[in-house]
Amino acid sequence: MNNSKIIAAILVGTAILIFFLVYISEPKNIINRIEPSFVPEQRAVFEQQLKDAQKNIDAITKETPNVEQATRYSLLARAYSNLGDYQEARRWFEKAVKIKRNIPVYLEYYNLLTAMHDFEAARDVARAGLAIYPLNFDIWQSLIALSRSQFEANDTEITSLYLEALAKSESQPELLADFARYQEELGRPEEALKYWRAAVIRAPQVAFYQQQVERLEIQLK
Repeated sequence: MNNSKIIAAILVGTAILIFFLVYISEPKNIINRIEPSFVPEQRAVFEQQLKDAQKNIDAITKETPNVEQATRYSLLARAYSNLGDYQEARRWFEKAVKIKRNIPVYLEYYNLLTAMHDFEAARDVARAGLAIYPLNFDIWQSLIALSRSQFEANDTEITSLYLEALAKSESQPELLADFARYQEELGRPEEALKYWRAAVIRAPQVAFYQQQVERLEIQLK
């Protein structure tokens, strides 16, 4: 075998190895791209948004504040996501959260990752957001919902997650109410009543919480 054939064989072997490594390392259910169903007018709007967002990225200089850079990255990510290019959207969301961490970016990035079916990455993003914003109900709710729907967490695990959320969020009333609903879903009205009452204490101005207390008190008589 001459040198050219040896080199060709090495290149082919290397290409096969790289493909194999990528194939086994990337989860098989990841959705990198979809083809959204648009009427022509909608597609034109989203394509123009992408062009505008790209111009904003191109205009970034060393003097552009970090907050502004992150906003521009997020807009570009959103534009790619609207057009179904999830992989590009992911790349720009990742750049945005590294520069400026804020709740909307974490939630949008989380939603993108769940749309891509990369549920482990979505869980990591939710956890990263909660490490900075432990009082945020929307992120806790997203993490709990994901644990229930995609990781088949059992009752003990979900209860533990709710208790963690309550401890770290200073017993946010929305979480108390959400946990009360969960207790009712499990057929535990006494436990549910306890958390509805706690929600009333934390947010007495919310009439709905008091209504749930009264409903369960009648039910449990």
